[in-house]
Amino acid sequence: HSLKKNIYDEKKRYIYYAICSVFISIQCIEAFTYNKFLSEKIGNKSNQFKYELLDKNYKDALEAIISNRYQAIIPLPYFHIGSESQTRVAPDSTMKASMLLAYYSRIPLLASSSARCSMKESKKLMQLFGPSYINKEAQNDFNSHKPFLILYAKDELLEDEQALLKKSKKIFSSDNLELYELEYDVLLVNTEQEEIRKFENIRDSLFTNGEFLTTNNSNEIYYDDFEELKSDTAQLSKGAKKGKIKDYLTLLESRKFEPKVGVEYIASFWHYNKGTFVNSGMAIVEQVNPFGHENKWIANSNISTSANIVEDWSLIELKFTLIEKGNSISIFTLGDDKIEKITYRDNLLIRPANVDVYKIIAEKNGKIEKLFFNNYQLEAKLNQSK
Repeated sequence: HSLKKNIYDEKKRYIYYAICSVFISIQCIEAFTYNKFLSEKIGNKSNQFKYELLDKNYKDALEAIISNRYQAIIPLPYFHIGSESQTRVAPDSTMKASMLLAYYSRIPLLASSSARCSMKESKKLMQLFGPSYINKEAQNDFNSHKPFLILYAKDELLEDEQALLKKSKKIFSSDNLELYELEYDVLLVNTEQEEIRKFENIRDSLFTNGEFLTTNNSNEIYYDDFEELKSDTAQLSKGAKKGKIKDYLTLLESRKFEPKVGVEYIASFWHYNKGTFVNSGMAIVEQVNPFGHENKWIANSNISTSANIVEDWSLIELKFTLIEKGNSISIFTLGDDKIEKITYRDNLLIRPANVDVYKIIAEKNGKIEKLFFNNYQLEAKLNQSK
């Protein structure tokens, strides 16, 4: 009996050693494979943070930068990652180029890619790409009026990024990047009063279109202020569309607005942007077939990328063109299916892209005090000298 027990214990010991050996071998094989893979990748790339190994394109770009002339670098396409609120993501080529030039030139980078960053600062930075007639809160944070250096890595740009580039002056060009100079006053100019004066100058030539005045006699204007839907949070009055971020939130049902085929339209609505994860989701224009055939998304926009920010509200814009005759459109939002938070949408406007829409909100002694302009509310500074 003792002999059998000894043999049994010995077998258990061998099995234990065998299992341990297999486990350790697997770990060693995995570690070797991973390290081999990384070593080959690292060996194939030069250390770009060592100036002698820096690509010639970057060296040439650095030579074109005048020392101490610029207060910050703005990369295009723009990236801002980490706030879980306002977010834009750029290709690796843009992030690499901007970080390398910031490192070597010692010019601050007006962009972020981090695990966490301030939601308040995110709004300020994103606002810089918004229209010139909204207040740019970041203006109070700049201590210098030096120009900005625009780094364009020749990747696809959003419309507001294209507009910013057009305002800039090119100073350098190579195969994979271009540098531009953008004056401080051009980036941070506020044209709110000019827009109001422009309206006053053209007011008599505008067309009456329901409650609005328009630059064209087109009757293709749709507006819904959701005033019949009482809400605890609204942009301008008491009504707003309310729902969970994870749910389909329909802003326009099919057949409520009939766009013409081949005409470009802009649909815009205000989104409540205050809080974490509230900007998660997409805004979508869907072409709806009346016979139950396949519907098509003809426009979509990531809510978190909007730069049209006024305090706790962001204007989401969608450009669309109806593709097929006989179809209508619906507009809705859809967010992360794990987010239960409540969201608010307000003041939906649809207009032809070539038509400006006005409405006098407040007027005193023949002077405009508040003006609706393409879904923005402009406010006059009556004591401001012209």
